[in-house]
Amino acid sequence: MANQFTLPSLGDNVKAGDVLRMLVKPGDTVTRDQAVMELETDKATVEVPSSIEGTVAEVKVKDGDRIEVGQVVFTVAGDGAAPAAETPVEAPVSVATASAEAVDAQDDAQDNAQDTAQDKAPDGAPPAAGEPPASSGRIEVTLPSLGDNVEGGDVLHVLVKVGDTVAKDQGILELETDKATVEVPSPAAGTVKEVAVNDGDQLAVGQLVLVLEGAVAHAAAAASIPAAAQPQTDAPEVKAAAGRPMSPTPGPQGGTAGAPSGAASGAASGAG
Repeated sequence: MANQFTLPSLGDNVKAGDVLRMLVKPGDTVTRDQAVMELETDKATVEVPSSIEGTVAEVKVKDGDRIEVGQVVFTVAGDGAAPAAETPVEAPVSVATASAEAVDAQDDAQDNAQDTAQDKAPDGAPPAAGEPPASSGRIEVTLPSLGDNVEGGDVLHVLVKVGDTVAKDQGILELETDKATVEVPSPAAGTVKEVAVNDGDQLAVGQLVLVLEGAVAHAAAAASIPAAAQPQTDAPEVKAAAGRPMSPTPGPQGGTAGAPSGAASGAASGAG
């Protein structure tokens, strides 16, 4: 006797959908979790996976049909094709929600990686490979990881231009991947000196997006240093992690760390 595959639950308050495309036909061999149809609901477009396996005997619906949860989609004939426990299709998530969650998760992962790298780095250690020296104030912003199995996307719109001042976490471009449209944030604040991509470009993870100069990503450290004590000349070498330069460390008398401490006393004794 043939086994029947019925439309599984599609999530809360979703009772039916329109068949955009059937992905199987009579005579095809299907396996469990293989996508068998594309269905459009009032919330999203989803691929419906099979909960049974075997050879398709009869397809009960066609492209354009409206079907309800529990309705027979197709039948499978053959031994050993007993239906597995039905797995509900995950409730669809809006593109905006998916994009926001992906960016939040990406920021958390980057912050954790930076904290770990900074804790383990010995004093005086050079910046990690691929990061610009902190003393130059120059940051090369590359396309960050966009999630599992997402290697790049198409640039819909570059949101900044040369000369613009951007803030940390400000959106710098809109990117369309095969899963969602996302707004990519800047990892630091600064002035845009170079834009390496244009609208319509295909962009890969790790590829250069733009260059910032005069980057500011150390507000927490600077808050404890009086403004007058911060050096106005060439900044000394400082540690940086993941493209986020730190502010110079003040010396015991309010000057820059590393300045000779006996200069004033030597001058005084010479005068005497």
